[in-house]
Amino acid sequence: ERAEAFLHSGARDTYLHSRLAMRHILGGYQGMDPAAVRFDSGPHGKPYLGISGTDLRFNLTHCGRLCLLAVTRGLEVGLDAEQIRERRGMEGIAARMFQARQLEELKSLPERERLPLFYLYWTRMEAMVKARGGGLFADDARKLPALPHVCFIPHPGFQACVATDGPCPSAGEWRTLMFRAESWQEG
Repeated sequence: ERAEAFLHSGARDTYLHSRLAMRHILGGYQGMDPAAVRFDSGPHGKPYLGISGTDLRFNLTHCGRLCLLAVTRGLEVGLDAEQIRERRGMEGIAARMFQARQLEELKSLPERERLPLFYLYWTRMEAMVKARGGGLFADDARKLPALPHVCFIPHPGFQACVATDGPCPSAGEWRTLMFRAESWQEG
């Protein structure tokens, strides 16, 4: 039903494929059929597995056709990805959402260098809010203490960040899967 609400077929396909991949991956971790994976939602809509006794935590994000899923055991996790592209009102968004130190650093750069830093700060902030299970506008993200996090470039032209409420595994411990609608590729 949620997929049918999308007006653009590309967004609908991305939504469906990301949910299908997420069910397969989480089902694999739980040793269960993907169709049997059930979800519940926290107070701000963050989904979690509706399976009693599991310590598996996850967070899904997508931006255009890029979808990322972070899965942990015993750690809350938040994930965000954004395509680095011109954004109207960037300065105003930064003034409202970023810490004073971040805003000063952003403004101190030549204009052509501001965009990547804006997205670095944005994805980091959003990943931390998601790890806490909060809403981006429900809490003043500027006042929340930092969480362990790793910022990375998942694909050229994109910025991403994953945050946890405990020690963040080093990138060398990560397992990545590339999902295409027609096949799975592990890398």
